Amino acid sequence: MLTGPDFEPAHEVIVSAAPAPLERRCGQPGAVRIVASRSDRVHLRTEAERAGYLVLADAWDPGWRVTLDGKPAQL
Repeated sequence: MLTGPDFEPAHEVIVSAAPAPLERRCGQPGAVRIVASRSDRVHLRTEAERAGYLVLADAWDPGWRVTLDGKPAQL
């Protein structure tokens, strides 16, 4: 899927499990900024008007953990 000619990484995500449906509407997609970036951690801050996906293009490690608003979340 990633190498397919129709895949548009700026507008599409590929997930391994069936996600909850997201509302499709026009408007601003939101904003993200890197708060801190170290060899063992990336801290991002986002602001968005609606639910969506944040895609970070980085090397994956099986020890990665994710938090959302300070609580554990699914990667």
